[in-house]
Amino acid sequence: MQLVRSYSIRGISEPIQRFDFSGRTVDFWSPDGAEHLIVTHDGQNIFDRKTSTNGFTWRIAQVSQRVFESHGYRPPAVIAVFHSGKKSNPNGRALDLAPQKFFEEGMRPTRYVPAEITLDQLQSDRYLDQIYDEIVPSLTRHECVRTP
Repeated sequence: MQLVRSYSIRGISEPIQRFDFSGRTVDFWSPDGAEHLIVTHDGQNIFDRKTSTNGFTWRIAQVSQRVFESHGYRPPAVIAVFHSGKKSNPNGRALDLAPQKFFEEGMRPTRYVPAEITLDQLQSDRYLDQIYDEIVPSLTRHECVRTP
Protein backbone atom coordinates (compact mmCIF):
# COMPACT_ATOMS: atom_id res chain seq x y z
CA MET A 1 0.00 0.00 0.00
CA GLN A 2 1.45 3.31 -1.10
CA LEU A 3 -0.13 6.72 -0.64
CA VAL A 4 -0.25 8.38 -4.06
CA ARG A 5 -1.92 11.69 -3.18
CA SER A 6 -4.57 13.42 -1.10
CA TYR A 7 -7.22 15.73 -2.50
CA SER A 8 -10.35 17.56 -1.41
CA ILE A 9 -13.91 17.48 -2.68
CA ARG A 10 -16.74 19.94 -2.21
CA GLY A 11 -18.90 19.45 0.87
CA ILE A 12 -16.47 17.18 2.72
CA SER A 13 -13.95 18.50 5.24
CA GLU A 14 -11.65 15.47 5.37
CA PRO A 15 -9.31 14.75 2.46
CA ILE A 16 -9.71 11.82 0.11
CA GLN A 17 -6.58 9.70 0.05
CA ARG A 18 -5.53 7.80 -3.07
CA PHE A 19 -3.50 4.63 -2.62
CA ASP A 20 -1.84 2.15 -4.90
CA PHE A 21 -2.21 -1.52 -3.99
CA SER A 22 0.10 -3.43 -6.31
CA GLY A 23 -1.21 -1.56 -9.34
CA ARG A 24 -4.83 -1.21 -8.21
CA THR A 25 -5.95 2.34 -7.42
CA VAL A 26 -8.09 2.82 -4.31
CA ASP A 27 -9.53 6.08 -2.97
CA PHE A 28 -10.38 6.30 0.72
CA TRP A 29 -12.41 8.75 2.76
CA SER A 30 -12.45 8.36 6.52
CA PRO A 31 -14.43 10.95 8.45
CA ASP A 32 -13.51 11.46 12.09
CA GLY A 33 -14.95 8.75 14.30
CA ALA A 34 -16.22 6.55 11.45
CA GLU A 35 -17.80 3.40 12.83
CA HIS A 36 -19.19 1.98 9.59
CA LEU A 37 -17.61 1.14 6.27
CA ILE A 38 -18.88 1.20 2.69
CA VAL A 39 -16.84 -0.57 0.01
CA THR A 40 -17.64 0.52 -3.53
CA HIS A 41 -16.68 -0.80 -6.94
CA ASP A 42 -16.01 1.40 -10.00
CA GLY A 43 -13.99 3.56 -7.62
CA GLN A 44 -12.97 6.01 -10.33
CA ASN A 45 -16.58 7.30 -10.28
CA ILE A 46 -16.93 7.76 -6.51
CA PHE A 47 -15.05 10.95 -5.55
CA ASP A 48 -12.88 12.38 -8.34
CA ARG A 49 -14.49 14.00 -11.39
CA LYS A 50 -11.15 13.79 -13.22
CA THR A 51 -11.17 9.99 -13.13
CA SER A 52 -14.92 9.49 -13.50
CA THR A 53 -16.34 7.88 -16.60
CA ASN A 54 -18.78 10.68 -17.46
CA GLY A 55 -17.28 13.72 -15.73
CA PHE A 56 -19.43 13.51 -12.60
CA THR A 57 -19.23 11.43 -9.43
CA TRP A 58 -21.70 9.36 -7.47
CA ARG A 59 -21.38 11.77 -4.49
CA ILE A 60 -21.14 8.85 -2.05
CA ALA A 61 -19.36 10.87 0.64
CA GLN A 62 -21.81 13.77 0.56
CA VAL A 63 -24.93 11.58 0.45
CA SER A 64 -23.76 9.08 3.08
CA GLN A 65 -22.75 11.94 5.37
CA ARG A 66 -26.21 13.51 5.05
CA VAL A 67 -28.11 10.21 5.45
CA PHE A 68 -26.10 8.86 8.37
CA GLU A 69 -26.14 12.16 10.25
CA SER A 70 -29.91 12.53 9.72
CA HIS A 71 -30.32 9.22 11.61
CA GLY A 72 -27.92 10.17 14.40
CA TYR A 73 -24.88 8.20 13.20
CA ARG A 74 -21.40 9.29 12.29
CA PRO A 75 -20.73 9.09 8.55
CA PRO A 76 -19.09 5.87 7.33
CA ALA A 77 -15.63 5.51 5.88
CA VAL A 78 -15.75 4.79 2.15
CA ILE A 79 -13.32 2.64 0.19
CA ALA A 80 -13.56 3.19 -3.57
CA VAL A 81 -11.86 0.38 -5.50
CA PHE A 82 -11.04 1.20 -9.13
CA HIS A 83 -11.58 -1.54 -11.69
CA SER A 84 -8.70 -2.49 -13.96
CA GLY A 85 -10.30 -1.33 -17.20
CA LYS A 86 -8.10 1.03 -19.21
CA LYS A 87 -7.48 1.80 -22.86
CA SER A 88 -4.77 -0.86 -22.76
CA ASN A 89 -7.16 -3.30 -21.01
CA PRO A 90 -10.68 -2.44 -22.25
CA ASN A 91 -12.20 -5.61 -20.75
CA GLY A 92 -10.69 -5.06 -17.30
CA ARG A 93 -13.98 -4.07 -15.69
CA ALA A 94 -15.74 -7.20 -16.97
CA LEU A 95 -12.81 -9.39 -15.91
CA ASP A 96 -12.86 -7.90 -12.39
CA LEU A 97 -16.62 -7.92 -11.87
CA ALA A 98 -17.92 -10.97 -13.79
CA PRO A 99 -19.04 -13.60 -11.25
CA GLN A 100 -16.26 -16.10 -11.87
CA LYS A 101 -17.83 -19.09 -10.12
CA PHE A 102 -21.09 -18.88 -12.09
CA PHE A 103 -19.35 -18.63 -15.45
CA GLU A 104 -17.11 -21.58 -14.55
CA GLU A 105 -20.25 -23.57 -13.70
CA GLY A 106 -21.71 -22.91 -17.14
CA MET A 107 -23.73 -19.73 -16.78
CA ARG A 108 -24.00 -18.06 -20.15
CA PRO A 109 -22.85 -14.44 -20.42
CA THR A 110 -25.18 -11.76 -21.71
CA ARG A 111 -24.74 -10.28 -25.14
CA TYR A 112 -22.86 -7.36 -23.55
CA VAL A 113 -19.88 -9.47 -22.48
CA PRO A 114 -17.20 -9.36 -25.18
CA ALA A 115 -16.95 -12.72 -26.95
CA GLU A 116 -13.14 -12.74 -26.70
CA ILE A 117 -13.21 -13.13 -22.89
CA THR A 118 -12.42 -16.67 -21.82
CA LEU A 119 -12.94 -18.31 -18.44
CA ASP A 120 -9.23 -18.41 -17.66
CA GLN A 121 -9.08 -14.60 -17.96
CA LEU A 122 -11.68 -13.93 -15.27
CA GLN A 123 -10.19 -12.40 -12.14
CA SER A 124 -13.15 -11.60 -9.92
CA ASP A 125 -12.10 -14.07 -7.25
CA ARG A 126 -8.63 -12.46 -7.04
CA TYR A 127 -10.25 -9.01 -7.14
CA LEU A 128 -12.51 -9.83 -4.17
CA ASP A 129 -9.66 -11.51 -2.29
CA GLN A 130 -7.53 -8.39 -2.74
CA ILE A 131 -10.34 -6.19 -1.42
CA TYR A 132 -11.11 -8.25 1.67
CA ASP A 133 -7.70 -9.71 2.46
CA GLU A 134 -5.50 -6.69 1.70
CA ILE A 135 -7.29 -3.41 0.98
CA VAL A 136 -9.93 -3.33 3.74
CA PRO A 137 -7.62 -4.52 6.54
CA SER A 138 -4.80 -2.18 5.47
CA LEU A 139 -6.98 0.92 5.24
CA THR A 140 -9.04 0.30 8.35
CA ARG A 141 -5.86 -0.36 10.32
CA HIS A 142 -4.17 2.68 8.72
CA GLU A 143 -7.01 5.04 9.59
CA CYS A 144 -8.17 3.30 12.77
CA VAL A 145 -11.73 2.86 11.52
CA ARG A 146 -13.58 1.05 14.27
CA THR A 147 -14.96 -2.21 12.93
CA PRO A 148 -17.52 -4.29 14.84
